[in-house]
Amino acid sequence: MRNIYFMGQNKSIVLYPYQNQIHCLTLGGGRGWRPVIAANDYGEGLSDIFYRGVVYYCYLNRNGEIVIKNITEQTEEKRFVPRQGEQFFVPELVSYDRKLLLLYFIYSPEKGTYRMCGEMVFEEKKFTLPKEFDQLPEYSAQVRREQMILAFFLPEYSECYVSERFGSFAKLKHAADFENDSVKLQQDFQKKLQSEQNRYAAELQKKDAVIESIKKQYEDLMDTAGKYREEAIKWRKKYLIKK
Repeated sequence: MRNIYFMGQNKSIVLYPYQNQIHCLTLGGGRGWRPVIAANDYGEGLSDIFYRGVVYYCYLNRNGEIVIKNITEQTEEKRFVPRQGEQFFVPELVSYDRKLLLLYFIYSPEKGTYRMCGEMVFEEKKFTLPKEFDQLPEYSAQVRREQMILAFFLPEYSECYVSERFGSFAKLKHAADFENDSVKLQQDFQKKLQSEQNRYAAELQKKDAVIESIKKQYEDLMDTAGKYREEAIKWRKKYLIKK
């Protein structure tokens, strides 16, 4: 389902592709107005975004170029042309650090690989993700201010990259890595727990031995005291009898 943008005064618009055209449909008053043709060279990959009060959209035209426009046509359209032999795939517009960023894949026939690239639409800033894919992956871009997380999904595996500043990416561990780390942490914890249990058991054995020793000494003292008491009674009786 396409994004619906509410423009105020009970009016909203939606962009959608039809054959080789992109149509802009205005909705209002409980009905849809006749759609306007926004582009007639559409190839594939329509992406749109609401940015600074205007709806921008990008797509691959029939020549394989990336075209960026907005519905007001007050800003000159921008085109990104691939170098000879290369191909663009899956263009997407995102808002990154309050700026308009274009994401897309480039296919290199020399290497037979796909690379993720990003370019600021209104600035001379761009990056290439430090990763090459043997096949075109599905991906998701999550952006919060200056942080962007790119998640790539392939049949065999998935990967995530995070950027704390423009163009600087670090690979995040995927689920299997987290699971392995979790198992290792559990094993380390069990070893440490067993070691602590053994140490406490040894300490308890020492304490038990000390307690047994004290008990035996106490019993010996009590036994000796009893004997002294018995002897004292004997001597007392003997002394009283003599007297």
